[in-house]
Amino acid sequence: MDANLVTRLSLERFTTLGERHAFRLRSGRDCQGFLTDVRDDAVLVMWAPSPFYAQATGTDAMSPPDEWVPIAEIELDSLSYWDDREHRWIDFVEASNKICLAANITAWEFELLHAAYRGFNDREIDAALVTMTADVTWPRAFKGDFVRGHEAIRAYWTEQWAEIDPLVEPVSFQREAEGRILVVVQQVVRDLAGNVLIDTQVGHRFTLVEGLIQGMEVVEL
Repeated sequence: MDANLVTRLSLERFTTLGERHAFRLRSGRDCQGFLTDVRDDAVLVMWAPSPFYAQATGTDAMSPPDEWVPIAEIELDSLSYWDDREHRWIDFVEASNKICLAANITAWEFELLHAAYRGFNDREIDAALVTMTADVTWPRAFKGDFVRGHEAIRAYWTEQWAEIDPLVEPVSFQREAEGRILVVVQQVVRDLAGNVLIDTQVGHRFTLVEGLIQGMEVVEL
């Protein structure tokens, strides 16, 4: 797979983690802030507030303006995020590598599946569909049977979201004997008024072909 695409998907996932972010530029500068958006060659950084910035600039501003920083200027191995639950900085690359090693999956598979879930949860259908083959099959989880192809999935999801508000978050990954990947997800389904209808863990079994999702089925755990 294209290493640049893997990097972009990885950075997109990084923006969703932690309460603040830390990283080092190739110039040697250590930085803290919030990575809030990613495009092909740059990330948007909202710099962390600091009284020293106001003193240095002689203004009331506590931080520089938001800035697009080229990805090439960031030492990707330096990415970390603050986890309030654990009260510590988490090394992003190390944590990701541990998951992939334990699950016997590649970094590309890990980021691809995360991107599919992220697109679904954010209601960004196109972002999810680019992770799938043109002939992908997808379960009609609450109505039975399967749909095939991008436009059928688009129609199904659009119909589903008009009726309920589902959210699925990956909990664990594991390669199975047949080469498929089982993802355990926390599935929370609300009605359109926000009332929780379902809150449980289920399994999603993925078949990948040439680096893209060709099929998914829901399995009981």
